[in-house]
Amino acid sequence: MASLKIFKQAKNHYIKDWDRIAGKQIHINTGIQHTGETEKETQALLIKAESYLGKYLRNQKGRYETAKLLRKHAENKLSISISDAIDEYLKNKSKSVKVNKRTLIDYKRHLSYLNNHSGENYKLGQVTFGSLESLKDELAMDRTPSGVDGILRGIKAFIRWSYAEYELKNLHKIILRFNELKVAVGNRKPKKRVVTDEEFKLVLFYVDDQTEFGHLCKTYFEFARKTGRRLTEISKGYINGHNWHYGSKGNDDQVLFLEKDLIQKWLTIQEYIPKDEDGLVSETELSRFTNKITSAFTTAMRKTLLHNDMPFLKECGYLPVDLLKIGRSRTTKLATKLLLRRYAKMYNMTMKDMTGAHKRIALKRIPSFHSLRHSVCTEMVKDKGIEFTRVFIGHSNIKTTEEYTHMSQLEVSKRHFENN
Repeated sequence: MASLKIFKQAKNHYIKDWDRIAGKQIHINTGIQHTGETEKETQALLIKAESYLGKYLRNQKGRYETAKLLRKHAENKLSISISDAIDEYLKNKSKSVKVNKRTLIDYKRHLSYLNNHSGENYKLGQVTFGSLESLKDELAMDRTPSGVDGILRGIKAFIRWSYAEYELKNLHKIILRFNELKVAVGNRKPKKRVVTDEEFKLVLFYVDDQTEFGHLCKTYFEFARKTGRRLTEISKGYINGHNWHYGSKGNDDQVLFLEKDLIQKWLTIQEYIPKDEDGLVSETELSRFTNKITSAFTTAMRKTLLHNDMPFLKECGYLPVDLLKIGRSRTTKLATKLLLRRYAKMYNMTMKDMTGAHKRIALKRIPSFHSLRHSVCTEMVKDKGIEFTRVFIGHSNIKTTEEYTHMSQLEVSKRHFENN
């Protein structure tokens, strides 16, 4: 409680108080002397100082109440969900004569991506640049750069309005980095990562070729790594001499020359392809069969990922040799933990900050069976040039081949002209 205080070397009355807002003790000079020429004057000065103290206490009460309201308002701003903020934003825009119905529908559609990506009850104060970058990556998986940028422009407008409305610091930080969210032309969707020679050796190492199925998987992987063919392409066709006839996307009559060892691998694979009573390939059973091959590759690739991160593996209580013993379920759990941790670190997030969308993107950051095709393209274009690679791999459009090479436009063009 505030009180009057007299200091030895001071002429005036002081108010001694604990400021709850500042969190410290304060002394306020009243400007009223504490000693008069007579005792009566001294008493009158004291009464005047006590009156000053009364006014001070009333002002402080009002100040504390105002601070309480401001604090409550700030807490309300922090607690507002993205969903509620979007509703307020759309209501605001619907009142504007400059916004027509078509534009309002676009606003609603663009912001639905942000709302769905963030998840239910996600707070506006929790939005970070990393979460928007994650959304951008997710959108880019099946949209053109201009399509993604259109959605991001709608989200940026909402973020600017929200900052002006709620004054949240996290939104201001995002606004300062808006330009970094623009999608680069040509990055229509994230490319699959290539499988290096070292990784492929480990993939083969972690396939149990002592079993019949394991031996088959290894044969599939080696054939794909040499030829760059898709999984479904490898499973069909026929051999005529050294020529392998097979069908592919948009072309049912592709022919590839095979060396003797590759012919043997392909014939081995055909022994296991499911067929009906008439000896024809059963599409339903083939789909189930190839899914098992894909799953086996993914498991081996996950073990390779774990093998190459010894500190993490050791932290989990394992050695590389242990990876040969653990099954698919345990491998998946360990690899999932590692991929989520890497993603969170990359975008400066905590594991708790990660939404379902963040996790889906994080878990895709591992080579798949189809990545073997990318690996063949990338290596071949360095040695043979882009046009040779396009013909070999079976692309009708050279632009598609460029997406598979994992090289810059400068590198691709240089290789192209060096080999022509």
